[in-house]
Amino acid sequence: MTEADSAVVLLGGGHAHALALPILARNPPPGRRVVLVSDAERAPYSGMIPGHIAGHYARDECFINLPQLAKKCQVEFIADRVVGLDADGHAARLEKSGPMSFGILSINTGGVPSPSPECFLPGTDCAVKPISRFAEWLDEWLNDADCRAAVAGAGPGGVEVALALRFRARGVHLTLVERGGEILPGFPSAARAAVARILEKNKVEVKLNAEVAGRSPGVLRFSDGGSLPADRVIFATPVGPPLWARDSGLALDERGFISVDAKLRSLSHPNIFACGDAADFSPRRLSKSGVHAVRQGPHLARNVLALANGRGLTDWIPRRRTLAILSAGEKRAVAARGEWTAEGAWVWRWKNFLD
Repeated sequence: MTEADSAVVLLGGGHAHALALPILARNPPPGRRVVLVSDAERAPYSGMIPGHIAGHYARDECFINLPQLAKKCQVEFIADRVVGLDADGHAARLEKSGPMSFGILSINTGGVPSPSPECFLPGTDCAVKPISRFAEWLDEWLNDADCRAAVAGAGPGGVEVALALRFRARGVHLTLVERGGEILPGFPSAARAAVARILEKNKVEVKLNAEVAGRSPGVLRFSDGGSLPADRVIFATPVGPPLWARDSGLALDERGFISVDAKLRSLSHPNIFACGDAADFSPRRLSKSGVHAVRQGPHLARNVLALANGRGLTDWIPRRRTLAILSAGEKRAVAARGEWTAEGAWVWRWKNFLD
């Protein structure tokens, strides 16, 4: 086996890989080159992005310097974008560098924005993910933020973005749009009620049962024939799978995400791992949340090392109940776990400490 064929290649600079790198550095796989590939040199920590939007954190505080991290962990860093994968041929295709062979591959590239072209005006609108692109777009827009804006999607990401924008840009007329009948679907009723009060207090309008169907300059249209004046639209809707995965040869779920088992390993290719938004955890469907990727990172590193050393792999067991802490624009937050809910400035301080 050549050095290239035995390489451990990490595609993407997501949360899981950022946390896996120090573990791989402490226990380097013998005789194997480790390479991190990312199209962005600064990887956002998603939990702090609402605070960055609100102005509580400088950009450098909530973005990870990947080349610096890779150097510290004695890992090679390649600034490039994956555009294809031949899982059977053990090679990833990079936009600038061409084919890259691997012995073990881990995928943590995230998903892709989900708004359809007819609902999206390039330059004027933006999707929250990928976050690095959204942060750049937002920085430019906030220099001239006196307009009518809509945030499409009232899940945790949409709510946090809307409240952060309201705190940062008071001149924006802001509407939170949700296709379903309630904000924060899946959250306990007490948390939804607390956030609804905060949205109302901050003069963020909420429009429910409004499925986005089209877009034209200054107008957002809905499937029921209604419309909303909107100069800018931010899409906080669920992400889709990586487009290149379709022709990769990997086992995918019905939506196109990479199917992995409890060991975070591909169902079809035992030398390939996937985690974060790009993956579908087949034992139990998980939300596309950074909290899962953060917890997957250390376990991913241990299983990569186990495979490289010919040892048995172990299962990653996600928690049945996860703690969600939502920033509320100002330095206040709402926490929810199961049916328990709390809100206030102390919750924001707790979140700030955890982040």
